[in-house]
Amino acid sequence: MWFTFVLLQLLPQFALSAHCPNRCICDIRGFAKCTGDITDVPPLDPTRTFQLLLTDTNIKILKDRSLQPFSLLLRLMITEQSNLEQLQLDDNQITSISSELFEAMVNLTELNLNKNQIPPRLFWPLPSLFTLSMSANQLRYIPAESFYYLPNLTKLTLFKNPLISLPYQLMGHMPKLQELYLYETNLSTLTYLPKNLFCCLPKLNKLSLKYNNLQELDPELFSNLISLQILMLNENKLETLDLNHNHLRYLPGDVFVHAMALKNLSLSGNKWNCDCSIMGIAEWIHENPERIGDLDKGVTCYEPYRLENHPLQTLTYEKLHCGGVDVIRRYPSDDIC
Repeated sequence: MWFTFVLLQLLPQFALSAHCPNRCICDIRGFAKCTGDITDVPPLDPTRTFQLLLTDTNIKILKDRSLQPFSLLLRLMITEQSNLEQLQLDDNQITSISSELFEAMVNLTELNLNKNQIPPRLFWPLPSLFTLSMSANQLRYIPAESFYYLPNLTKLTLFKNPLISLPYQLMGHMPKLQELYLYETNLSTLTYLPKNLFCCLPKLNKLSLKYNNLQELDPELFSNLISLQILMLNENKLETLDLNHNHLRYLPGDVFVHAMALKNLSLSGNKWNCDCSIMGIAEWIHENPERIGDLDKGVTCYEPYRLENHPLQTLTYEKLHCGGVDVIRRYPSDDIC
């Protein structure tokens, strides 16, 4: 009788062991621990795995497909993973992540946390990170200094978050950041954007603030972006916008097409690159001269040399030696968010 009772107690364990892959330990509570010489998440039973610990493995790239079968997973723990280079956790409905998760991931270069519900104060232990994606995370607040100590970051995406506020000290000195996507983030609910928000991004060349219903921007907001080439402000409600002396080389041709409220725009003192891609914004300036408050100061080409100081509003396809209208009307922003 006693033997039968013990056997009945052990049967679930025996059954579970049959579904537990090599290099893993599984228990009846839905906890699985995998370690050792594995390069991807082992084929655990997704109907019985609620908590997963990956520790001291040889996994270098952890993609979304690695965790896709685990629709019932409630907790993911990754420890002693100094070899991990890419971590894709997008669209997993994660609600919390411990800040200790990344402490050993000193070689992590790409992190995708899109479509989760997590706080962003996690990234200080990641000095090697190149790409950080945090779109559609239902973020309402971003804590101060969240993006400090990321010296190698080149791309940051924060779009589609219903932000209520942004701190003054949001981004530290990021000497390599080139692309920042902050569109569709409910910024219209903010009283203003901190004028030093983009203070320390000397290499930033693409910035998207479109679809935010912004009504006002500080004149000095972009003044420190010495490498900015492409600025996207589509679908905002700006009445006055000062973009003079901002080192701009391009603007998308449709950037102000829907800006019906815009009455006074300043564009002089930028380094406009007058190749075929400039024709979109040049045509808009030609059709809306009354909205440009500084045409008399010179909204002119900076390069190429043969067109230096040539007014943008008088450019033609022929002057630019462009091959065809289809090519000319293709804006620089077509390939970016």
